[in-house]
Amino acid sequence: MPAARGAHLYYDKSREQWQIRDSGGYVKRLPRASASCREDAEKALAVHIATRRTSSVPSPVLVQLDEEIASNPKLVSVAQVLAFYGHSKRNDAGNREFIGIHIEHLLGYWGDKVLAQVKRSTCEGYVEWRCAQTWAPPGAKIKKPVSDQTAARELNTLSAAIGVWHREHMLTAVPVVTRPGKRMKTPDWLTEIEYERLTRCAMGDRWVASDVATRQPIWENNKRPQEHLARFIHIAFFQGSRHGGILRQRWSRGDMHGYFDMTTRTCHRSGPGEPKTRKRETACRIHDRLFPMLEEWRQADRKKGIDLVIHVDGEAIDRIDQSFATAARHAGLDRRDVDGSMRETMPTPHILRHTRATLMLLAGVPTAEVAYYLGMTEAMVETTYGHCHVEYQKRAAAS
Repeated sequence: MPAARGAHLYYDKSREQWQIRDSGGYVKRLPRASASCREDAEKALAVHIATRRTSSVPSPVLVQLDEEIASNPKLVSVAQVLAFYGHSKRNDAGNREFIGIHIEHLLGYWGDKVLAQVKRSTCEGYVEWRCAQTWAPPGAKIKKPVSDQTAARELNTLSAAIGVWHREHMLTAVPVVTRPGKRMKTPDWLTEIEYERLTRCAMGDRWVASDVATRQPIWENNKRPQEHLARFIHIAFFQGSRHGGILRQRWSRGDMHGYFDMTTRTCHRSGPGEPKTRKRETACRIHDRLFPMLEEWRQADRKKGIDLVIHVDGEAIDRIDQSFATAARHAGLDRRDVDGSMRETMPTPHILRHTRATLMLLAGVPTAEVAYYLGMTEAMVETTYGHCHVEYQKRAAAS
C-alpha cells in the first residue's frame, strides 16, 4: 500500500483550479487561476497545514481559570498550558506548524498530567517514550527511530509554554524542564570526488568500483538521466541551501518563494512575503562555479516558458529524498570513510549543507563569513564544525 502523501497542492487542468488535498479524502478547491499563479495557493496550503496541526490542541477556553487555581502547579494541567501556548502562537505563521506538531506529541505523554508532575524523572520518561517511536518523511518507505534530540526540541516547546503561562498567571512554583544534552558528533560530509560521483549517478550512471591498477572509476549505465536531481545536487553543494527552499526557488522574483538574481549574482533563499521562521534563510552570493550552470539552465527554461528552477517537465517537485537516496546508493556513498571513521548510513539531501560548511572551513574561510553565507549563527558553525576542522585557525596557531 503506498504511503500517504499528506497535505499537498494539486492543479486540476480541466477546471483550471488549484486544490488542497489531504488524507481522508479531504479536498478544498481554491479560486480558478492559471498553473503559474501558485503563490496564493501556497499561502492557503500553509494556513490549512497550520490549522490541521493545532486541531488536537484543547480549546483555549479551558485555560480561563480562577487566578488562585491558575497559579497553583498542582491544579493546572499540562494540556491547559499547551493549549494556552498554542493559542498565543496562532498568528505566528512561521513557527505555527512546528509548534502544532510538538504539541501533538507532547499531549500523547503529558495530556493527563499537571504541572507539578513536570520534573526530571518525567522528562526523562518522555524522552524514553518518544525514542521508542518511529517516524518517516512523506513518501519514505523506511521508518527511523525518533532521536533524543527531537524529544529535546519538543521539551523546549513545553518549557516555552510553561514560561508563557507563568508570565500570565504567576505560578507559585515554576517547573523546570530537563532536556537531553546536545551530542557532539562529526557531521557527515562529501569530498569533491564523492560529489562528482553523486552528480554522475543522478545523470544515469552507476559507480561500480575503482580499477586496482589505474585507480580510475568503473562505471556502467543504469537508467535515464534525472536532470532535476542533478540541478538540485549542484545548487545544494555550492550554495548550502536547505532542501525545501531549493525546491521552491524560481528564476523570477516573487513574494512567496526564493529566486536567483542573475544580474547581481545573488541567491535569495526566500521571498520577502514568506513567513519568518527560526531558520535563517539569508541571501548570499551565487557561487562562482555554479553561476555558469544556472545561466545555461535559465536559458533552456526560458525557451520552454518555465519559471521553476527544479522541475520535471515544468511541474514542481514536493520532495527529492528517494531519488537522492537512490543516486547516493549508486555512487557508493552508503558506506564510506568520513574523517577517519567508517560510516554505514544513507546520506540525505541535508548532507550537502554540511558539506558546504565543512569545505569552506577547510579552505580557511572565517567562521563569521561561513555563518552569514549559510544562514547560521557563528556559534552554531563553531559548535557543529569547528571542533572537527581547525584549518581556519592556521593563522592563530602560527602567530
